[in-house]
Amino acid sequence: MIAAPDAARIKARRPERLRHPWLFEGEVESLPAGAVDGEAIRVLDHRGRFFATAYVNRASKIRLRVISWRDEAIDAGFWQRR
Repeated sequence: MIAAPDAARIKARRPERLRHPWLFEGEVESLPAGAVDGEAIRVLDHRGRFFATAYVNRASKIRLRVISWRDEAIDAGFWQRR
């Protein structure tokens, strides 16, 4: 499966890291070319399946910070539910 152009893709993760909310630069296979720091983007696993929604930070070793494990819109309703 080919990653969507607006989604990040991660490498296969060790079992103990599967649900850790931080994705370090060495775990990220690719980021969308137009991704802006602070933007929430979809993250696909190494098989091309939805993994999480995360904030991007290209300047940090922690490249992606998970904000949701569900494939949902990050909008005002999301933050109200939180």
